[in-house]
Amino acid sequence: MWRRLAAYKNIGIVNIVQSMTGGKGSTETILKTVKNQFCFMGIAARKWINTEPLLESIIKKVAARNRTMRFLLLNPDSPEAIRLSQIEHGNPDVVPEAIRDSLRNFKALREKGYNVDVKLYSCLPIFRIAIVNNETAYVGFYRAGTDGSNSPQLILSSKANITYFQPFTELFNDTWDRTAVDVDWDQY
Repeated sequence: MWRRLAAYKNIGIVNIVQSMTGGKGSTETILKTVKNQFCFMGIAARKWINTEPLLESIIKKVAARNRTMRFLLLNPDSPEAIRLSQIEHGNPDVVPEAIRDSLRNFKALREKGYNVDVKLYSCLPIFRIAIVNNETAYVGFYRAGTDGSNSPQLILSSKANITYFQPFTELFNDTWDRTAVDVDWDQY
């Protein structure tokens, strides 16, 4: 068993947690570790929005270091958001409206002067990714019929020689730079 744990650490897997609703994988626990950088890629970021006022205090802390928190959300007007909503809820409006609600919350934070960047992407997400301080990534996956809360999460470190941290960071950055679009804040 110890040999297997050492092998996981050699490729940057420092922990595996059963869900993101409690313990080391919870949104609150993750946010409390943020010092200077946070990136999220997922569907609607509702779990992050629901941590108010913790989220706002972390945004202030990151902004004080002249940094920005970045969120990649599924485009609420994309066919993928509508299809996902139909599959999961039997209603094409549930997921798009949840995303729009998050966007309204992010707009309110931006109007308070907080440094929060949000972009939208239009492919059906497979992974939920949170990157903290450019040294730890929390990676879960989405599966049909759930919001991903109860999927296991890998906690990845950037410190290993060959690490899964890097490919997930590249996935986030590539999506942010090449396929995501800026939010038209006038719509929200």
